[in-house]
Amino acid sequence: MEGHVVVEVPKEENSASINPTSENSEQISQQPSIAADPPPQKPPSKSSECIDEIVQQLSICEELPQQNEPESMRFYFTSNETDSSEKISVFNAEQDEKEPVQINASQRFTEFIMGVYLEEVVYNIRIALNLENLNIDEIESISFSQRHGSFFGGLEIFTRQELTDLSASSKSGTLVLGLHRQFCVQRKSEVQAFNMEIRTSNKPSPTNDPGCIVLHYMELSVFQIPIVDDVCTSDTVQLHQPFLWSIDVSYEDDPTKSHTVPTRIICYAVSGDGNYVATLSTKDESLQLDVWDLEMKSSEGVAGEVSDTDAHIEGRAPFRPKPCAQYRTSISKPVVFDTFCDTTTCPKLPPIVLSVSVSYNASKIALMDSRKFYLTDSFQVFTLNETASPLPTERKGHFRQKELFTITGDQAIDNLRVNGGFGKFHFTSAKDRDPKDELFIKFDGTNVNIYSVHNNWELLREITLSVGKNIVYTWKIIERISGKYFSWVDEYEILSLCDLKTGRLVYPMDSVSRFPAFSKDGSLMLCQKYPNITTIRWTESGAILGTTHVNDCGISAMNPTFNDDNTRIIVMGVKTDDRFGRGQLGMILDTYTLSSTETVSLSTRFSEQQLQSAGTRGQYLYSLHGSKLDLIRLRDIVIPPYPQSRYQCDERCLDALIFPQLAEITKQSSDAQITVPVPDSDLTITIGFREQTTAEYAIFVLVSNGQGEMHEALKIPPCQFDGNTAIYSVYVEKAELKLVVLAVWCVMVWKLPTTFEGDAVLLSALWTLPRIEDTYEMSAKGNQIWDNERLKTCRREQIHVTFGDSSGRISSIPLRRNDAFACDAFRFNAGVISLIRMFGDGNDTFRQAVLKYVGRYINRTMECNNQPETILTYICKHLKHQNYALFDPFLKALFNSVHVRWVPRPGLSREMNPILLLLGVAKTIPRAINLAQIVIDYCIRMAKTECNFSFVSPVLDSLQEILKLKELPPDLVPSILRGLAFISVKERSYIIDHAIIANPPEFLSMFRKRKTRPIYVYENPVLYLNHSPQFKEHDPLNENFTRDLFVASFDMLWRTPATEPDTRSPIERIRNNGQPTLSLVHILFSIIRFKCKIWHGSRIECYDIPLGSLDNPAIRALIEYKWNTIGYIYWLVRFICQFYFYLLVLVAVLMQVYDLNQGNSLTGVFIAIIAMASVFLLLELQQAIQHPRRYLESSYNLLDLVAFALPLAGSICQINNITNNDGEGNISVLSFSVLFIFLHFLFELRVNKTVCQFVTIIIRILGKIRVFFMIFATGILAFTIALLHLLRGCPVDVCKEKDIKFPLPFHLAISSTYFFMGGVWDPVTDNFASEDWAFHMMMMLYFFFTSILLLNVLIALMNVAFTDGDETWQLVWMESRLRCIEKMENLTYHIPGFREGSDIFPQKIYYFATQKQQKKYWDKYSQEDSNDLITSDSSGGGAEFHKQDGQDSLPKAGLGSGVSGSATTPSKAVDMEVVRQGQEELKQELKQGQEELKQELKQELKQGQEKLEQSQEKLEQGQEGLKQELKQDLLALQNQLAEMKEIVAAALKART
Repeated sequence: MEGHVVVEVPKEENSASINPTSENSEQISQQPSIAADPPPQKPPSKSSECIDEIVQQLSICEELPQQNEPESMRFYFTSNETDSSEKISVFNAEQDEKEPVQINASQRFTEFIMGVYLEEVVYNIRIALNLENLNIDEIESISFSQRHGSFFGGLEIFTRQELTDLSASSKSGTLVLGLHRQFCVQRKSEVQAFNMEIRTSNKPSPTNDPGCIVLHYMELSVFQIPIVDDVCTSDTVQLHQPFLWSIDVSYEDDPTKSHTVPTRIICYAVSGDGNYVATLSTKDESLQLDVWDLEMKSSEGVAGEVSDTDAHIEGRAPFRPKPCAQYRTSISKPVVFDTFCDTTTCPKLPPIVLSVSVSYNASKIALMDSRKFYLTDSFQVFTLNETASPLPTERKGHFRQKELFTITGDQAIDNLRVNGGFGKFHFTSAKDRDPKDELFIKFDGTNVNIYSVHNNWELLREITLSVGKNIVYTWKIIERISGKYFSWVDEYEILSLCDLKTGRLVYPMDSVSRFPAFSKDGSLMLCQKYPNITTIRWTESGAILGTTHVNDCGISAMNPTFNDDNTRIIVMGVKTDDRFGRGQLGMILDTYTLSSTETVSLSTRFSEQQLQSAGTRGQYLYSLHGSKLDLIRLRDIVIPPYPQSRYQCDERCLDALIFPQLAEITKQSSDAQITVPVPDSDLTITIGFREQTTAEYAIFVLVSNGQGEMHEALKIPPCQFDGNTAIYSVYVEKAELKLVVLAVWCVMVWKLPTTFEGDAVLLSALWTLPRIEDTYEMSAKGNQIWDNERLKTCRREQIHVTFGDSSGRISSIPLRRNDAFACDAFRFNAGVISLIRMFGDGNDTFRQAVLKYVGRYINRTMECNNQPETILTYICKHLKHQNYALFDPFLKALFNSVHVRWVPRPGLSREMNPILLLLGVAKTIPRAINLAQIVIDYCIRMAKTECNFSFVSPVLDSLQEILKLKELPPDLVPSILRGLAFISVKERSYIIDHAIIANPPEFLSMFRKRKTRPIYVYENPVLYLNHSPQFKEHDPLNENFTRDLFVASFDMLWRTPATEPDTRSPIERIRNNGQPTLSLVHILFSIIRFKCKIWHGSRIECYDIPLGSLDNPAIRALIEYKWNTIGYIYWLVRFICQFYFYLLVLVAVLMQVYDLNQGNSLTGVFIAIIAMASVFLLLELQQAIQHPRRYLESSYNLLDLVAFALPLAGSICQINNITNNDGEGNISVLSFSVLFIFLHFLFELRVNKTVCQFVTIIIRILGKIRVFFMIFATGILAFTIALLHLLRGCPVDVCKEKDIKFPLPFHLAISSTYFFMGGVWDPVTDNFASEDWAFHMMMMLYFFFTSILLLNVLIALMNVAFTDGDETWQLVWMESRLRCIEKMENLTYHIPGFREGSDIFPQKIYYFATQKQQKKYWDKYSQEDSNDLITSDSSGGGAEFHKQDGQDSLPKAGLGSGVSGSATTPSKAVDMEVVRQGQEELKQELKQGQEELKQELKQELKQGQEKLEQSQEKLEQGQEGLKQELKQDLLALQNQLAEMKEIVAAALKART
């Protein structure tokens, strides 16, 4: 059939015809908001037949009553005096015709209560009213809302301009108005009411009356509102269009056509490109799937093809898209629309079962029935294809004609049809979306299935979860997927995050009561915890950016949604607030602080997917209500509290700027003052100037009360820039108590205090010049062009500051906004720099206000010069020699302030890491290292306080740069590493239950399977988290394991290499991210290929950590983990190879000694020795090339060279002897080789804890006596020459040869002299019998020098070396293992698939420590290090981190303790002497407090001892009493026994 789209359904005899594609909507009126509908057009005929079998799986809906067909109803109004009050006027709505009612516009709220119970359907509304008696100039807006029971629906707002247009369009003064928002009846038994709010101007004139509204009737109709002349008024119905576009599934071109059941949208989905939307609705006891084309096309070429949402809507009149494809199927039961409510309050209703999802370009549409409640199949997929059929020629405009085809025969889709669940099309990346990389994610309550949908459907991965088959969880898990993450809550309410690409758990988090909401790029996550604690976190680290109680704002937050630039969060509430109107309200929250910025009106009973943001700038929302889906502007639904104006500044404000009517001071003088009374109090605020120095004035703010008391609430010091002082102009807005301070280059807006002890609040501080460098030019001109005309107001009655740029253009910034960050990033950052320059000269109130202001925005990231920037990075980049004295106290106060909470963003780049930036500055300004240390102190302090390791990520990223700096404080690196120890975790119980123990290596474990043992069996277990998302049962025995759990990162040992760019598509990454099976041959081949390379870049390189810093529990745990998993394997394989080399050398030597050599049988052995020694020397060469300095510094490497080179040289000599058959050949080289291989064998065992102790002592002794050996050798050499000359010297040319046994060859003489020490005196025995006094004197000196002096010195040195080796051998043992681990870790990167296929390479591990172990660790260091974990420079007033009884306390602010709140410092920097005095006072107070605490403890101990003694006395008395009772009982028993004996004796006697 021409012009029709036909649905092809396989395996069915009938098919459903589709509505033909129709023309694009026409613009009805020139007004953007109010327009009349186009004349009706007769559509082509349409038939619909059932194509699915009727499903009977849930019986709960069979009990629902049969609904009667509702009719159109007209209601008239009568006043209800009983329920009316001063606050609200109440009218009864009845169906009997009544006279029109008059509603006074000065009455804000009016409610119309329906006199009948309405059917549970959706009604369209039209209202007949007269606006002739209404003074529209005094009206700001009129809004309508619905109340059903205690719930309110969203507002529909008519602005002043819209009311003016409506009044002008009516013919007879009476207007029939068709509301866009529908009247939705949720429950028939609830009382339904209709509310109207009239807002008058916020500055009403007392002489003008706002007038009244005459209301004739209100009509409710289940069908669309017909566009015909009204019978009563003969006026055309005016339809309100508060949308950019609107889809109405109940709209028909033929208004006479009706349905047995009104149409309502169940759910919808928008394509990724924003060009299509699919709606699933119920109509005529069937389900209808419509695909709507949102691209604006017309034959007149008004709009072309565009894909961006903003391009669709900017400058366009409201329009109504038409469906381009349709699918209908029968259902067995009516759809229950209360399924979106909480199942705990509606237990009889089924959970959410129906959903629809659309692919990126709408080529595929998925229809899902998770429980097969309405449809036969739980999953159906349709393809949307363009056709080449001709288009209708009678239409003015058209859509592209498309067809829906069901996909069959695909095995993956057939599997999806079998199992229930929810799913949606998804991209793992928010950028560069390619339809080929699109995924379909489906969850059935147990498994998350990831499919590739391009061409054929393919199952890429299946992730098994254990959250229970709860269909509500199923819906939330799928709906909240964002980027590469999805989250779920287990039965213990622990929120877990999983990576779609790897299928692994990212980390566990605190318990939450609701599923989190992710930002558009997945970087941020909003979590809620019962009752209404809401936190915003970085997704990758879980670090909390802000926390709030949403109920404090009067609204309970639900269904949070991020806008597209992640700066705002829109939440829906369930409460109302009369300050904002009678409709259901929501809030717009600041993302980073969670403070409420604006209140909005939202529709009632929204589901998660019914509130979505759209557009690249995040200024639009999709709104679903009844049968309509709208795209609306966010600013159109913003509701300010009454009586504030709802108008906001826009681009038209600049055309109507006028001078403000404000109190002002434009001339700096001590006599110039402004007095402002505080409303509703006896307080008075005085603002004026106070002369500081010559021609320099400060602004002061004094608060005085009725008793004459005065308090200086604020002092703004002179604003200076490189010696130039700005001239202030002061403006005061008395209505809102705002102080505006204008200078040459900056403007500040302050909120004045409203209480006597209150503080002024800094709202904004902005830079007004185009560049910072322009300050010099402006100062040189003497402020000539910057006059008072810069401050103006617009027609919205908001203050603007105007400023010019270098081209002479005038720009403007509205100053009434409480969010200074909404302006240009450069002006905001440069404004902070100007505050820093005034920071030192302000009073305490000024400094605290500045710190609060900076702390409010410190976590925000902005684009400045096309580069990401934060406040911290901007400050660090502008730190110079000239301004260091100003920046230093500010940064110290910033990181010690309780108002500042900087949370590092995960994955900080070098340009965004303030520590790295300060280290770069320290190369030219060495003092800047103190500022870097302050930031390091803050990070470690926050990590310990909040038990979140992510705070130290900037420190770990900077550790390599810190170690490279030449001029460092000597204790900086050790103090940093000590601070990184004992960082606790929050999720202790979860980690223990889901962790794997890194068991120490056991010999038998290589031959049999190791038994799994509980955690409490191990002495000091090291854990790593099991990243499998499957649930693990809790072990109750672990509850008895009470040691504290801490976390450590391998970034403390080395810098994790940056991952190489992955050129694979997202599909390939998910498909190949499983655990590949690696064969032993593959691993060996990769190792051999890697070792054959002379030069291979190291992927990781251990930091040059001082040996003493290895005595760190965190570093010890890291080394132990790597050794237990991969380190010992590397060492064992290498040792086995070397041991085989040792055996070859020993076999060759022993065979030669015991004459076991037969012919040339040893030739092969010597060749094997040469081959293995060559390989070992090649590996040594690789090490020397990679790390030459480290290689030469190690004595072990020298021993390696000798142990391998000597056997190589000896084997070559032996082969030469065998070849030449030389029986007298030299074998000494091989003899010495035996000595060195035994020594090498001993040194290789230094990774063993017991052996390492002795090896370390030997090395320490050899190192200690190196100089002694030189002195000793020099002495032996001297005595040898002296003896040779004494015994064999010839005074003349020819001498008689002497009969002397002392050898003449020099080497023999030295040997003889040396062995004199061992008692071998044979060479000089005869000389002792001679009377040569010189010889005897020489031998006496020799004996004293060698046997007495040098030997005792040697013993003393060896004792010192022994003590040192005995104290440090454990550190050497750890270092030896660390070197093995480093080599193995590098090797794993060169085995393809090895790291990807294993779970033993986590970034973090967990270790335990008792309180006793922690105390022992801190007691090893000085008292300062044990009490203050990390203490910054004493002259800098840095943070001091205290530790008492194993608990971490908050830092003490060095700056705030030394500067008085009202004192004035003459210099621009804080006086360091004052800071020192403050620190001394704090120390004295701390000492006094400790003494008082000791006295209290002694007193309590004494009292406790007295009570204990009293208890002991009572116990002794009780024991005495018990003894007496026992004695009495014993005597009684003895008496009874005697009586029994007498009775027995008598009985026996009688018997005999």
